[in-house]
Amino acid sequence: MLNRQLISIVVLFIILGCGCSKKQQTDPEAVTLNAKGAKLLEKNLLESALNAFDKAIEIEPQYALAWYNKGLALSKLEKIDEAIEAYGKAIDFKPDFTEAWYNIGVSYYKLNRLDEAAEAYDKAIEINQQFAGAWNAKGILFFREEKFHQALLAFNKAVESDPKFVEAFFHKGNVLVRFGKTAEALEAYNRATDLYSEYPPVWYMKAVLYAGIGDKNNTITAIRKAVLYDPSNKAKAKEEPAFEQFKDDPDFNKAIDNF
Repeated sequence: MLNRQLISIVVLFIILGCGCSKKQQTDPEAVTLNAKGAKLLEKNLLESALNAFDKAIEIEPQYALAWYNKGLALSKLEKIDEAIEAYGKAIDFKPDFTEAWYNIGVSYYKLNRLDEAAEAYDKAIEINQQFAGAWNAKGILFFREEKFHQALLAFNKAVESDPKFVEAFFHKGNVLVRFGKTAEALEAYNRATDLYSEYPPVWYMKAVLYAGIGDKNNTITAIRKAVLYDPSNKAKAKEEPAFEQFKDDPDFNKAIDNF
């Protein structure tokens, strides 16, 4: 889901044209190469995409969008340090490049450089206070640091900015579970599955919460879908303490064993 969002950003900037820091016409050959690279990136032909972006940058060294797209390709190749360098170049040439700030933050997070990740997310939000992805990423960081109140505020900002942000509703639910707010957590999880019905982690957590309040029917419905959409949840469910009360229940066992 997130990768599709990033690709749409790439296409958007291609349509807009210039990705340079100054108001100047970008070399048409560089624009063509960048567009070619973006299409290759969509097809996950990463090395070929990288080659196209490099050629675009060779022609137009200050082409911020080509540097950014190079960063996306390097990120997908798990070359995180090189991706950070590419995103940094994009920011050098276009300091208000919101998506570059966001993705350099994601890259820092992957390297466990949390302070730098937080600074990058804050910069993205400073430029665009409605940037739901940055709010969600900031919430994930807070959650990891067990700053649950701040995490909840961030996830609320994310879903306010994008009411169809499935992942943010899921994470919001996880925070509410930590606060023992079962009804509100279920509301957030239900919102997530209303938006995207095939999201297995949400169904699994719904099953856990329903089990916790002794709602057998909804537990079975939720765990059935959790296993349907991710069969690895079958083994996980058999070891889940929340489901201990149903371990000898034929209906429950049928729900997880049928897939």
